Amino acid sequence: MPKPARVVKWRIRRQQRRQRSGVNVFRWLSVILLGLATAVFTFIILGAVGVTAVFASFTRDLPDFTELERLGQDSSATFETTKIYAWGAPSQANPDQRDLTLIYEVIDPLGGDRQWLPLDQIPQQLIDATIAIEDRTFYTNQGFDMVGIGRAFNEYILQGGDIQGGSSITQQVVKNNLIEPERRIVGSEVGLDDYQRKLEELLLARQVTQTYSKEQILEWYLNTNFYGNLAYGIEAAARIYFDKPASQLTLAEATLLAAIPQSPALNPINNPDAAKARQELVLDAMVREGMI
Repeated sequence: MPKPARVVKWRIRRQQRRQRSGVNVFRWLSVILLGLATAVFTFIILGAVGVTAVFASFTRDLPDFTELERLGQDSSATFETTKIYAWGAPSQANPDQRDLTLIYEVIDPLGGDRQWLPLDQIPQQLIDATIAIEDRTFYTNQGFDMVGIGRAFNEYILQGGDIQGGSSITQQVVKNNLIEPERRIVGSEVGLDDYQRKLEELLLARQVTQTYSKEQILEWYLNTNFYGNLAYGIEAAARIYFDKPASQLTLAEATLLAAIPQSPALNPINNPDAAKARQELVLDAMVREGMI
């Protein structure tokens, strides 16, 4: 029978071995976890560096968004319609007073009728109608609406819709004024360049939003948008469709015009019934947004 002292020593040694074994296991686990953490951290750093490099390379090739500043100021950037007037005959009642008569208008044969109008001369109801139907998150988004993009993507993938859908007001300003004309039209087969163009729109729209006020972006949009029948900008559209300046548009007229840019062929001249149906969509959108 073992002596008590020997039993005690044996138990102590066994306990020490267990402790050393536990320490070794803990040490190995620590080494493994540290290695995994280092690998993950390294992967994240390398990934971030790679993404940053790709992003920097991509953004270097983007058009210069500051070119938008030339709109409305430089005739080479936006051809404006030139009007030629003639003095009328002197009035018998007041020989010093003569009226001006418009005798000729010169428009860009490639660009249509363009007449620039400052935002403060555009009726608020037209601005509201445009935002309600085109981009209801305009004042709060960062240049694009992710919900709208997701909805358009879902429609394109699941329902065979148009890849051009879901564009914010800022994206449309970018597309209409910074993207090359030949790249703006999407064919029946969507290719890599179409997705690249969409990404360029998003990046440029973000830059534009960070640099310029929402009011400035709206002015660019309303003066460069296509309203059908060679009308570029709301002033030209108001005169072509209603023979009046945009500043005098009624709510009914404003909502009719605001509906055109999404489908320029559905305008009051070429398709009055469809234009009326589109106008009702704008009015409904304004009601939902509490604008009327």
